[in-house]
Amino acid sequence: MFYHYLKIACRSLIRNRYFTVLNIIGLSMGVAVIILILLWVQDELSYDNFHENRKEISRILMAKDDFEGPSMIYPLAGVIKEGIPEILNITQTRFVDPLLINYNNKSFYENNVLATDSAFLQIFSFPLLHGNINDVLKDPQSVVLTQETSEKYFGDEDPMGKILKFEGKYSFKVTGVLKNVPKNSHLKFNILVPLQPFIDGSYENVGYGTGWGDPNFQGYILLGKNSSDTVVARKITQIALENKAPHVYRLGYTFKIQNLSQIYLYPKSYWDIAKGDMRMVIIFSLIAVFILIIACFNFINLSTALVHKRMRSIGFYKIIGASRSQLIFQLLGESFIIAFLSLNFALIIGRLLMPIFNEITGKQLELNIADPQLIRYMLLILLFTGFAAGIYPSLILSRFKPVVALKGEFSNLKNLKGGRKEILRKTLVVMQFIISIALIIGTIVIYRQFNYAISSSWKSGNDFVIHLPVKENAAREFDQMKSRLLQHPNIVSVAMKDCLPTELNNSTSGVYWDGKGPEHDNVWIETTAVSYDYFKTVNTDVVMGRDFSKEYGTDSIHGFIIDDALMKVTGYHDPIGQNIKLYSYPGKIIGVVKNQLFKSINSPNRPMFFYLIPKGMEAEMASDILIRVTGIEPTHKDSNLNQLVEFLEKEWKAVNKIAPFEYHFLDETIKAQYAKEQNLGRLISYFSVFTIFISCLGLMGLVAAISQSRTKEIAIRKVNGAKTEQIFFLLLKDFMILVFIATVIACPIAWYFMNEWLQSYTLRIQLSPWIFIFSFGILSIISILTLGIQTYHAALRNPVKSLKYE
Repeated sequence: MFYHYLKIACRSLIRNRYFTVLNIIGLSMGVAVIILILLWVQDELSYDNFHENRKEISRILMAKDDFEGPSMIYPLAGVIKEGIPEILNITQTRFVDPLLINYNNKSFYENNVLATDSAFLQIFSFPLLHGNINDVLKDPQSVVLTQETSEKYFGDEDPMGKILKFEGKYSFKVTGVLKNVPKNSHLKFNILVPLQPFIDGSYENVGYGTGWGDPNFQGYILLGKNSSDTVVARKITQIALENKAPHVYRLGYTFKIQNLSQIYLYPKSYWDIAKGDMRMVIIFSLIAVFILIIACFNFINLSTALVHKRMRSIGFYKIIGASRSQLIFQLLGESFIIAFLSLNFALIIGRLLMPIFNEITGKQLELNIADPQLIRYMLLILLFTGFAAGIYPSLILSRFKPVVALKGEFSNLKNLKGGRKEILRKTLVVMQFIISIALIIGTIVIYRQFNYAISSSWKSGNDFVIHLPVKENAAREFDQMKSRLLQHPNIVSVAMKDCLPTELNNSTSGVYWDGKGPEHDNVWIETTAVSYDYFKTVNTDVVMGRDFSKEYGTDSIHGFIIDDALMKVTGYHDPIGQNIKLYSYPGKIIGVVKNQLFKSINSPNRPMFFYLIPKGMEAEMASDILIRVTGIEPTHKDSNLNQLVEFLEKEWKAVNKIAPFEYHFLDETIKAQYAKEQNLGRLISYFSVFTIFISCLGLMGLVAAISQSRTKEIAIRKVNGAKTEQIFFLLLKDFMILVFIATVIACPIAWYFMNEWLQSYTLRIQLSPWIFIFSFGILSIISILTLGIQTYHAALRNPVKSLKYE
């Protein structure tokens, strides 16, 4: 029996091979994209699941009004561990600024160095390959490496007990080696070091405040089972209040608890180390659902459009005794055959697209057919597409009475023109168009927003800026190095800064001016130390007053520069010469600079306060050297750039014997802030193209089927003098009406969701009506081109042959 059903199903599919191929192509492409999305979503949702105590691990947040940020006050940790019984263990962490580390003749800049304490490895499940979990970080001069980092420095040697030099002078002994940190960890580090040397002053280049007013760390706690996050957070806040922690006691902050499972997908504040986004997981999941729905709609539309071709065979089966349930089983079998074939083709397409997908997403996903999770996904997709796409057509075809079916009187049943099945078919087409146009609108908005982000960022004009990390002797020898660099004809200006312009070094409410009141307590101001010529180097205009100058000896002590944003906050109409104070250091405003956007546009646009790096503190405070270059193209195809790099390397090695030469372009550093978002935007645009392509396949088949069902009507119209163009527009107009209806429905839906998405950006585009009009135009053109081929072919058919066909 099963073999009989299978043989009949295969014959039917071959007989209607045009529609079978369209269905298989549409389902295959759709399922391939769905597989990729599911793998991506599964990877995003898997972050931090490898920790044994993942349900009991939480992160401490500080919150006020709409703000929440991962911050921890250093002395608070010991107090709450002793005073709150629900907290079983606590650790504090902070990523250290890039370190120069060398062993023998090997020197590297390490960016992922995490300073922490011995409780860290007791709370988190990062397995040790060598060393004792309780002792590896007890010695202040100890260091724990990942396996990959150990091999980089020591090769096949046993790393235990070896000495690494930090910044060329601090000795740290290797006391442990970890397995490489899993890719699905929100904490990504290559090296662990004890926190103590970085807070007690023994490591002179770095010093993090450890007072009750210094929330400079991230705190993680291990809670007892069934502990209440709300109760624990309330107790932490109360203890901070009792100890008069300024942020809690004076500014009204409270503490909250964030479970480990939420950290990656729900980052708190723009400087959070977690880089996931639950909104994108939801968006991608919805896209997968939409693509699956569109593929199934295509199947239903094509199957119902072919009813008139299947009626006689169905009537014959009924006359010879086939029951309705047998016919449903037969027709569902055809659906499952198509779904099964599509699934296999989808796996092939998915495997081919995987390298490109990984390159765009920055992941290393694998399409492993033997993966149990993937097998479950495949079975679910097979069952859903086979049943959902086939059940309705099978119910339609199996319900006809044998006599009516054999006569082919489908039109008398009002199933083709104006009947319920026609309404259903149009409804499905409209829903496909709604999804397609919503994705087109979303793609345009995302593309414009990211372009706006890049265009709003700092631009160097015809010049470009190179930045070098301050290491070894670069800061101490900066003045001499600067004078030599300026001898190069293409170097315009050289300066230093306490961090890259794209980074946040310090944000505080401790800036005071005449007239500052309680309403300014929540105004956070970014304070940053720079050298002479900084504003010239980064091409920032001084719009009022003057720049820092060596001609004014007091600038290095009492001279401050603010930006336009801070001038508005202070309320000064003429700020030059006005009193202003950073913490307890008084001074006067000597200049106002134009606002410049170096950071991501979803970061808070904070007012800026600039002061000179104090003399003798360059090595402790400076982070990067910035070099403005003119008259050269920033591409290695320009031989002048290669010569410039060689010149910079020579000057670098003249003052630095250990630190390797490394340079970057500031423009590229700024653009890198948007890399992940741009890649996700590209993915969404590709998915939109796939969705539209699948919809077009369905339209092609649907128009072909409808034109076949209207063959006699078209022939009679042509015999009576209708022109080909008239026939073309007759068949086309119904679909264009559907496109218009879909646009009317999709636009407000897309506007609502894209407007909500844009709210996460401090600077954002406006949703112009032209975006929606343009989207309608794109879908109209695509639909016309798709429909035009089929309708024009039908219109050109010889009416004599058509009447014979009927």
